[in-house]
Amino acid sequence: MNLPCWSHKPKIAGLTPASPTILNIMYMKKIIALAVLVLASFGVAFGQSSDSKFENYVGYQFVRINPDVTTPSFRFEKSSDLHGINASTTYYVNERFGVTAELGANFDASGSRKGLYTAMGGATFKFRKAHTLNPFIRGLVGVGLERANNELTTLPSKSDLALAYATGVGLDARVSDKVSIRLIQADYLRTNNYGVPQHNLRLGAGIVF
Repeated sequence: MNLPCWSHKPKIAGLTPASPTILNIMYMKKIIALAVLVLASFGVAFGQSSDSKFENYVGYQFVRINPDVTTPSFRFEKSSDLHGINASTTYYVNERFGVTAELGANFDASGSRKGLYTAMGGATFKFRKAHTLNPFIRGLVGVGLERANNELTTLPSKSDLALAYATGVGLDARVSDKVSIRLIQADYLRTNNYGVPQHNLRLGAGIVF
């Protein structure tokens, strides 16, 4: 089976790696602006505070795709790095247990169309009443859309939508009654694009409000 290539591009005489296209940059800006607008609307609508049932997050996201898709391991390579944005909203049904909806979008910094986009939902358990540091654990399930490198793939389709799930932990530092800094968000992200399992590392940091 031919699989999407996440490795370095082959060197071809007379050619240099492509720079980011204006289209990709504009697309990423639109996603970031939309995520910020949606989450900011939630924050205004529900009057965030330490006792609010709603919690919103937006921040930077790093994903390292495991290129060894045939072996369940964590052997990562720098060539598979993707960068992007993560945004989520959590509704807490009680003091510690919440229901989370999350969107993620990651892009290849080299300028190719390679990327990974996720939409997931699930449960979050967080120690919200801690004075300054608020640790949490969560589990999410949904779908992942993967775009292969257009220049290298021999697949009949350059994108594939499949099941995805994530489990991970994080730590927030409260700076005021309404705002916290997410110091770290670390997930094991499993995707199943092109009919094979991929075991990925996902890290993030940002603003909680």
